[in-house]
Amino acid sequence: MLPGLGGKNPVVVGRDADIATAASRTARARLWNGGQTCLCPDLVFVPAEGCDDFVVALEQQFRRSFPTILDNPEHCTIVNDKNYQRILGLVDDARANGATVIEATPTGEDLPSAAQRRIAPTILRDVTDDMAVMRQEVFGPVLSVLPYQHLDEVIGYLNARPSPLASYWFGADSPDFRRYCAHTRNGGITRNDFVVHAAIDGAPFGGVGNSGMGAYTGKAGFDTFSHYRTIAESRLRGSLMGLTVPPVSPRVGAAVDWVARRQAARLRKRIDRFAAG
Repeated sequence: MLPGLGGKNPVVVGRDADIATAASRTARARLWNGGQTCLCPDLVFVPAEGCDDFVVALEQQFRRSFPTILDNPEHCTIVNDKNYQRILGLVDDARANGATVIEATPTGEDLPSAAQRRIAPTILRDVTDDMAVMRQEVFGPVLSVLPYQHLDEVIGYLNARPSPLASYWFGADSPDFRRYCAHTRNGGITRNDFVVHAAIDGAPFGGVGNSGMGAYTGKAGFDTFSHYRTIAESRLRGSLMGLTVPPVSPRVGAAVDWVARRQAARLRKRIDRFAAG
């Protein structure tokens, strides 16, 4: 279940990334509008050796962003009671199933607050696929952090699930980054920041699969909402219908088979080149 068209937008922290910078920017991206935006990150993949440092830096940024939450006009409340209860349910389910829950609750404040519909920024570790939070778009200030050893683990994980609207990468324009771009599907990718790919005037923006179809803004929007109509005429001596309706002569049948085999071979070469990266 993926409510909305955002999906589980991932952040991937490359091995060459600055952990503190990646954590700070990811934290602020998660808190944008209280996490209630289809482009907000939902889960973060961090190299296993840097995961502890990333979580510490993530919590520190959460606390810097909101040293107070209750009655703070800069802290975005959850949109309604239904979503407030749903988010708390995801956290409770994760905790009950073995997740480590880290809540960046300001000192002296009693959160979560049903009266104000406010939830402290929350980090989940040790998450597993049997937890509801890993199957739903959170749409709130909750972020799951997952360690990885090899990039192929991340690629395989994401490709086994619905394509997200956005994906984020922290690190250099490296072979790993290029491999990630080539072998995953998503609406768009921003490297070393948040939402830049959707903010460029004229660049196509949109989802793919479960996160939407088509793109808009600039010429892409014109093309998406336009219908291109084909008008054709035949100047052949014979008719193409003669190749599809019996009786078909052995000579014509052999020619059609040859064309079909040639097209299949060309398609196989393209598939093999893509698979080889």
